[in-house]
Amino acid sequence: WKAVPRAVGYSRAHIHRLEGSGDFPNHLWLAGGRVVWLQKDIMAWMQSRMDERKHGAPIAIVPGDRFVLRREMKEVIPYSIDHLTKLEARGVFPGRIPLGPKRVGWLERELAEWIEKLQDDPGMIVPQAAGPGRKHPS
Repeated sequence: WKAVPRAVGYSRAHIHRLEGSGDFPNHLWLAGGRVVWLQKDIMAWMQSRMDERKHGAPIAIVPGDRFVLRREMKEVIPYSIDHLTKLEARGVFPGRIPLGPKRVGWLERELAEWIEKLQDDPGMIVPQAAGPGRKHPS
């Protein structure tokens, strides 16, 4: 049960609200009041969220994938959201994934791959040079 909130970036209470509104797969009841979700249902929900993102290459969800929310991402990637948004628009940072009306996340696997690429090529995050008639990006 603890793996589902960790994978999708929602609290248990919010998952139950989403289930009630039909926006999340329904759980199954086990003996002793325990609940479980089918992995295929959680992966299908995660894939539906991935398919909604505006930036980034199409990617298939695999077992073990999880969404990382902004707070957790900031612990390993110390750039401002404004800077990351610019990098995302340039296609050099993984695209955010809309998890709900007011929540976005990133695929942990993509963030790890980005960090590896950054170690190999630190210049990939340098702001683009200003062209004629363009302001230098901040």
